[in-house]
Amino acid sequence: MGEQSNAGIAGIFEEVANLLDAQHADEHRVRAWRRGAALIAGHDVSLGEVYRGEGIAGLEAMEGIGYRLARAVVEVLRTGTSSTLERLRGDVRAAEVLTTVRGIGDVLAERIHHDLGVNTLEELQAAAGDGRLATVEGLGPGRVERLQLSIQERLLEAREPELRAHSPCLLYTSPS
Repeated sequence: MGEQSNAGIAGIFEEVANLLDAQHADEHRVRAWRRGAALIAGHDVSLGEVYRGEGIAGLEAMEGIGYRLARAVVEVLRTGTSSTLERLRGDVRAAEVLTTVRGIGDVLAERIHHDLGVNTLEELQAAAGDGRLATVEGLGPGRVERLQLSIQERLLEAREPELRAHSPCLLYTSPS
């Protein structure tokens, strides 16, 4: 794999900023990644050259880059990707799974994922059963109870094709 261009690195930084923004991260963090993307995109010298010539100190010395973003640049230069980006993409996927449960919207899904580390419907069911779900802000006992029913329904829906294939007696027949 060839070295990432400044435009490629800037694109990764911009995607990180967009995902952070979508997940309602601290606005200063979002702004830092966005500013870093803009500075990198507009930099007339390849960051790969800067790194080879001056090391990480050369990247840190760039206005608006600093310690953390310089390390993120090095990671992209070495691997072609960013672990921060991959983690954020995973967070988005987890939140999308959780929103398939009736009663869980985007904000609550992100809160559940962030606070409890829940990524799957099965983990959500376990968190509801062991009481962890009730610790999430905005969830009282009544709402958790309703969510438990929604989670069970959603899990049954997800497993229905598999159940039908193995249990012909589960097929619905209408009364005559």
